Amino acid sequence: MNRAALKEDAKSILNSHFSFYFLLFLPAFILEAIGGFTFGMNVTDYPEPSDGVSALITWIAALLTIGMLFVCLDAMREKLTYENPLQKSLFIFHVKGSLKM
Repeated sequence: MNRAALKEDAKSILNSHFSFYFLLFLPAFILEAIGGFTFGMNVTDYPEPSDGVSALITWIAALLTIGMLFVCLDAMREKLTYENPLQKSLFIFHVKGSLKM
């Protein structure tokens, strides 16, 4: 499969399931915007408590993004059902069963 065929295949998948992917990534986009806004409000020379809050929000958004990338891997492996995108955006926080040793 050449590059053009891969690109066309990716475009067709994205276009046919655009609302799913939009809602999947929406929580991370919102959290990143809130974290950036709270960080940008501090223009003083010394750290304030809200710097820690914005860092925490950004870390949570990063964790959400990692979970969303796992969902995208499932889509590439064709193991994904395109339903419940907001629940699937919390994939990394979802524990499937207990850990066994």
